[in-house]
Amino acid sequence: MWITLLVLFMLLAACKPIAPVGAPAEPSATPVAPASSVDSALSYSLSGIQITLRRPGGWQSYADEAGIALAENPGSMIEGDVLQGILLYFWLPPLDQFVLPVTDGANVALMVLNQVIARPEHVGSGSISAPQPFNWGQQSAAYYMLADAEDVTLVIAVVVPGGSRLLAMNLSAPLSEAQRIRTELAALLAGLTVNGSVMDAAALQRLSQTLEFPH
Repeated sequence: MWITLLVLFMLLAACKPIAPVGAPAEPSATPVAPASSVDSALSYSLSGIQITLRRPGGWQSYADEAGIALAENPGSMIEGDVLQGILLYFWLPPLDQFVLPVTDGANVALMVLNQVIARPEHVGSGSISAPQPFNWGQQSAAYYMLADAEDVTLVIAVVVPGGSRLLAMNLSAPLSEAQRIRTELAALLAGLTVNGSVMDAAALQRLSQTLEFPH
């Protein structure tokens, strides 16, 4: 899928591992550190939003000014131009590109995703599901799914706790591994905190039981 290819190509080209909040910046020429064999917690500030997440053992993590990525097999797409394993990417959508609700209580995430899928430049030419709302703990959220002949992607957007921004995330996998997004969604995002608020993993466990990628 073209979004997956573009995201991982940019991140690998940058060769910039995520550093914890407050750590000195690494020189751009520094090689990527080998992936740790054990799970580790990472903290990162993305445009002022504080994000803590779990990096599974054996995975690699990258960051640029636009977002944060966790890659199960980051070299696969550069070596063979094919995604192998799961790619998880976080970013903050620029909300000035969208029409936002003027009434309190509206699901901003759902409204934005409905506008995203109407723009071919954002979603490409694959099959797309209609965005669906859900509550991620106390936060309004929404998701949609994409699929093409090679990859599947789950896109989730959630209102940032204590703010008016949206945090978006892509989970992409090869079409042959689509079931893994369903089975590993809650575990991959377990321990995620945004601005100090723990995001409810149980909500994702319930969500994963309803996911059906479009054909």
